[in-house]
Amino acid sequence: MKTDKEYPATHSMSTAWYCVDDEGNVGIFDINDNGPIPEGWPEDLNVNEIFWGDFSMEGKDGIRDFDMTREQITPMLMPMDVPDRWEEHSFEGKSWMFNGSWENVIVKIDMAKYPILVEAASLGNKHHEIVCLSRKEGYFFLQFAYNIESVKLLEEKHVILSKYKAPLYDEICEDEDPESQDAENKRLPLFIYHEEYNPEDGPAKRMTSPSCPMKLSQLPKDIQDKITRLPVKFKDAEHIQLGEYIPVIITE
Repeated sequence: MKTDKEYPATHSMSTAWYCVDDEGNVGIFDINDNGPIPEGWPEDLNVNEIFWGDFSMEGKDGIRDFDMTREQITPMLMPMDVPDRWEEHSFEGKSWMFNGSWENVIVKIDMAKYPILVEAASLGNKHHEIVCLSRKEGYFFLQFAYNIESVKLLEEKHVILSKYKAPLYDEICEDEDPESQDAENKRLPLFIYHEEYNPEDGPAKRMTSPSCPMKLSQLPKDIQDKITRLPVKFKDAEHIQLGEYIPVIITE
């Protein structure tokens, strides 16, 4: 185990990194500030950046792809509880339209109208993101909160069959109710472990145990080749002391 004061982590920033267990199940460790990280880990990331970014693959038509099963997607479909309303915002002489019900959403589309979704992605200010969860099932993750032209096209052409709020990982805080805080986290198809700020607080604790976790084979090839492998079974390991298995750095 090493300590390194130069590693880019601070009290305002946590680090997340991914690994796989003996059964090929994918896990992410959410390390709060100066907790242990694998030696040589290149950058500060968070769980959402890893899941929605690194874990999706280059697809066709400029849309990134997952290859999720229906069993993995279904728990992620949260009821939409944000009003579908466009509101004008302005700052320093610039104005824009914003709709919170189109921020971090999962939609099921009529795949016969998929080309219209591709067209919608080319409209507006292009401040958007699309990730396909499953082309077979027709589910997509969208960030269209600033793209009124894109949304109008989808609605006019009746592309969207249903819309849901997507789960985003909420970093665990000691002073909040863990039962309410991690309800959204448990919808993600990942084993997620969390370790608190100080190393003496103990080993990383398992926060989620999905019934259908993502497998190593579902990740991009470059990640499969370099991913950290832990000689444990996540389903049996409620706590993991990382320093027992791999070289780690404790940031200070």
